[in-house]
Amino acid sequence: MTAIAFVRSKPERGQPRRRREIDWSLVAGALFFGALILLAIYGPLIAPHDIYYSRSLVDGKAPPFPPSPDYALGSDGIGRDRLSWLLVGARGTVVIAFAAAALRVILGASLGLVAGFHNGAIGGVLRRLALGLSSIPATIATVLAVIALNLRPDGFVLALGLVGWAEPFHQARRYARSEGARPFMESARSLGFSDQRLLFRHLLPNVAPALLTTAAFQVAAVLLLMAELALLNIFVGGAVIVDYDSRGNAIVAPMIPNWASMLATTRPVVSLYGDLAAVLLPGGALLGAVLATNLFGDALAARAQRLDVYRLLSRRQLFALTGLAVVIAFSVGAWPSRLAAETDYARGFDAGRAEALARDLATLGPRTNGSAEAENASALLAQQLNGQVVRATDAAKVVRESELRIGGLGLPAGAVTVLSIDDADLSGPLVYIDVTSLFGQTPTQVSGAIVVLDRLSPGILGNVAQRLVAADARAVVALDTIPQNYLRGSGLYPLPAVQMPTAALTVFLHRSLPDLQTQHSRSVTLADEATLHVRTESRETLITNVVTHIGVSLESRPLVLITASYDSASGVNTRWDSATAAAVLVAVVDRVRVAPLDLEVEAVATSADFQNWAGLRLALAQLDRADRGRLQAVVLIGPSLSDTLVVETQTDIGMPSGTGRLAARLQDVLGVATSPRPAGDLLRAIQSTRVAAPPIRFAAAGPDRDPMPEAIQKTGRAVLTALAYIPNHISEMR
Repeated sequence: MTAIAFVRSKPERGQPRRRREIDWSLVAGALFFGALILLAIYGPLIAPHDIYYSRSLVDGKAPPFPPSPDYALGSDGIGRDRLSWLLVGARGTVVIAFAAAALRVILGASLGLVAGFHNGAIGGVLRRLALGLSSIPATIATVLAVIALNLRPDGFVLALGLVGWAEPFHQARRYARSEGARPFMESARSLGFSDQRLLFRHLLPNVAPALLTTAAFQVAAVLLLMAELALLNIFVGGAVIVDYDSRGNAIVAPMIPNWASMLATTRPVVSLYGDLAAVLLPGGALLGAVLATNLFGDALAARAQRLDVYRLLSRRQLFALTGLAVVIAFSVGAWPSRLAAETDYARGFDAGRAEALARDLATLGPRTNGSAEAENASALLAQQLNGQVVRATDAAKVVRESELRIGGLGLPAGAVTVLSIDDADLSGPLVYIDVTSLFGQTPTQVSGAIVVLDRLSPGILGNVAQRLVAADARAVVALDTIPQNYLRGSGLYPLPAVQMPTAALTVFLHRSLPDLQTQHSRSVTLADEATLHVRTESRETLITNVVTHIGVSLESRPLVLITASYDSASGVNTRWDSATAAAVLVAVVDRVRVAPLDLEVEAVATSADFQNWAGLRLALAQLDRADRGRLQAVVLIGPSLSDTLVVETQTDIGMPSGTGRLAARLQDVLGVATSPRPAGDLLRAIQSTRVAAPPIRFAAAGPDRDPMPEAIQKTGRAVLTALAYIPNHISEMR
């Protein structure tokens, strides 16, 4: 047999070469798509403001603020810079869209290749499953998936990915069937190649360019779906209700920056006439991202059809893209971190010493308040901190007995949490109302009733209680699953207030709560008769704090109070929870002593913090007037029992908000989670001592077991980073 070779003819010498045409559609698509990627990479680095920094007044006016030299694009409803949110939100938006699109393509393409390659029973089942999923509207399917999962970034990405794999499946199956019937595949089969080699070495490389264009279109599809969900007020991270305006409309603030959350927290019809930028800026950003992605996908699809599958990009273009990627990676890595010096200082934290001390404390056993184990722990900490023991007693009002009866039957014990620790004996009808109705014409059923409220932000319960008193209500029941979100204490609310889970009430009533919006009603009577009974008593608790001071006292020096609790309430048999907290405190103090900072540190191992932060209140009460004026922040160290370190901040009107900016920077640099909260029991306890310094708490909660060295190190370094940050940013802290 004679072999025939085909040789490409070369142009003769002197004959002009054919000029290669420039693919302008690909160039334009690549430029716009590249601009989107660069914005996602560099946006957080060039943002002019911290995204969590808010201002309540500018020139005597409340937010939203109009464009100005300080706010180039104005601010949102709580005074946060809109330009910074757009720049920082670009990264979150692109990451979510790319992750969800990648999940769609990987899942859909894998199943599609299998279905196309094995065109039998397996392929038929997969094809019918994909067709069934395609028949469900994407928006409805995503809403259901988000409800089933959660609003956190991982759950949101999973929901967006799982509902959209059908289209990549059909594309991959079609390409697999067409490519599988080509002669080169038949030749490979005749040579006895395994199915695995046929699939991964021969079929996949030939369909990869087409799947690449499918991935680009899926990014655009995810972005459009994020915008649709935003109009339904569904977005990553959710939002917190900050307050209500004069018309009863909720003022909400998104917590995770992305363009969809910015769009979701507007009211498009109202904002178009009042605050046009609130709708057009995030909406235009999402539209531009969709157009750039579609343009790039169209150009990529056309190029994949014209060129050989192995030559989607020329060698020169591949080198140019590789060089650009290297330059971008180097510039981002070389970009100075906002906390470079602070993180270098924190690397000196001795996690080994902290872990060893935590084990020594844990071996003492459960350190319940007033026990011999707690006394031994205070002696050990006094030795390790080189500090002194301060003793006192704290008298607090506690609930002795409480009961909420509906229709003559009492709710199960533990279902109701008393928020207003004051005696109460009252009765009246149980009325369920829409909270927004309190900011307009209050329903007449409220008078003399025990009012039930749902979807209530804990931070505004006091304001709502004032309005209920004005409407002659007798008590309030807040439906929520987390009682820790609410303030508890004597004299905090103008009327008796309790909290209970929604499920506990619906199970007791044997019916679900009515939807007031669909019924076009502002109130519904749940029961004609309900009674609330609360009895309190005064109880004394022993406080045994261990106090040490680091640094020279100067009027110009900032002061920071750092605390960690080492004991627990009676009946709480935890060993590692407070042991890790106190051990991290000791290791942090050691580092500050070895490498002093330009600030003073008052370190206190506190006792009895389970009783309205009694140990912390004692430590604050011992500060003189000058020290209270120099106090910048109250740093609290919680347990180090898991990989998830949460930095919680609380602030109130008229207080410095620098801890929120500090937490945001720690999130950007260290990857910790932040939990900004309205004024809670911790902040109220601090304010009761006439101290205006805001708290910031570091906690990695988890099961009460042997601590993870990584968790202890992460907590200790985060605390040291915060301490090193404060003296260099005094103006920002205030």
